[in-house]
Amino acid sequence: MPDKPAPDILAPDKPAPDKPGGNEDGESKRGTGKNDHAEHPSGKVAMATITATSENIESLITENDTVIIDFWAEWCGPCRGFAPTFESASEEHEDIVFAKVDTEDQQALAQEFNIRSIPTLMVFRDQVLLYNEAGALPPQMLGDLISQVKGLDMDDVRRQIEEHGDGHDHAGEDQAGQDHAGHDHAGQDHA
Repeated sequence: MPDKPAPDILAPDKPAPDKPGGNEDGESKRGTGKNDHAEHPSGKVAMATITATSENIESLITENDTVIIDFWAEWCGPCRGFAPTFESASEEHEDIVFAKVDTEDQQALAQEFNIRSIPTLMVFRDQVLLYNEAGALPPQMLGDLISQVKGLDMDDVRRQIEEHGDGHDHAGEDQAGQDHAGHDHAGQDHA
């Protein structure tokens, strides 16, 4: 698991330059886990979303360049409404691993990631948590977010994290800067 998230870099309403993903050879790295391949209307073979569990979540994040995780539950109306958008994005972006965590089935995992509201979307690139927000995104906003993630200079992101490094783990913080241990980091500059 990553030590700390990146500073507040991404917002779904800010466009970023589009940059191809994948490894150095331009090939995509897709994760391991439960998955199905489906024929995309374009004729390409597209990978459906992967079911993430406590058994495979770490390898999904560490063995893939970019991972987008949707924390959801069957009873959640907004989660069900977001599912087609998430699935469509997974078919369009074969260079990204799209994973879903059923918070009812994986309660310990949801607790480990400090999930308080669903749906919650997390985006990791190069094992760095770049985005962690509750709420369903409309297709255009999810597309903008993915473009921003692909366009990031990860060396610059790591430099910002290093400069921000204060010995605290901010992975469990909420928007008010409160982490699970009750530390107040709201006054700290995350840029």
